[in-house]
Amino acid sequence: MTTDECLCGSGMNNTGEPNCIKLFKKSTGMFIVPLFANDGTRNSFDLTAASDITAKVQHLDPSKRWYPIQDLKDVELPTAESRFETAKDGSKFKLANGIRSFKATAFERGSVLAGKLQGVSCGKFGVYIFDIDGNLRGLKDGTNLYPVEIGGWDAIFNDATDDSVSKIMISFDFDILLKISKFWIISTSDMIVNPNSVSGLVDANIAEVSSTTTVTTIKVTNDYGSGLTDSAVTGLATADFSAFNDTTVLAVVVTVAETVDGTYTLTYVAQTALDLVTFKILPVSGFEGKIQVII
Repeated sequence: MTTDECLCGSGMNNTGEPNCIKLFKKSTGMFIVPLFANDGTRNSFDLTAASDITAKVQHLDPSKRWYPIQDLKDVELPTAESRFETAKDGSKFKLANGIRSFKATAFERGSVLAGKLQGVSCGKFGVYIFDIDGNLRGLKDGTNLYPVEIGGWDAIFNDATDDSVSKIMISFDFDILLKISKFWIISTSDMIVNPNSVSGLVDANIAEVSSTTTVTTIKVTNDYGSGLTDSAVTGLATADFSAFNDTTVLAVVVTVAETVDGTYTLTYVAQTALDLVTFKILPVSGFEGKIQVII
């Protein structure tokens, strides 16, 4: 059993190593994960079986979802000096390990993403770091891999200049109680897909165009448009939507057709006039959004 604590009365840790040790390479990204879901369960990766992390990125419950940040450059993981108390005779006594930090740059990223990243610090959360080979690192406890708790999150946006592109500077500190002996690596094959290729969800803005008791028409855009042109979300299909009648507390089956780019007609069995219906774009689509409509 690996430990970074004193083994009083038990000797020291053995220092031999087996062949072919799995080493964590250059960090290229991370998953931001709430430490606990809204139902009180602790978020983790089950180490007893391979699992497709795409399902975690597209989880219906935002409090159980993994939020990826990819293609990070100039990654640094500095460790501050350990703290000691020094006696008058020069003897030193260790007080605490130095705090481990993380710094990285996301090049050619815009202010919209920076704004979304600045909102990450609401609530307690942690990170899984992944490397250039797609290996994932977290904290092993029993048969689960947990995200590493962090604090001091910061995401600073820098505009382009004559000699630099626009970028986002990301930094944070790992929890002061972090035990590196609990670091554990899982490979890409254990996650079915490479974390470097998994895209995060895009926020979808849904605007009502018109509604009747049998048909609702909506316009769907994202936050990344510019000028006089919005950024229409195209290519969605029936399987990407759900509907729920909040008045009758019943699910509503919808059929969806895209009429023009980003404009969708949702057809359903007749509902009662003035009922409140919630339409959602499901995470499986790569987007997420919802709107409540009085039909």
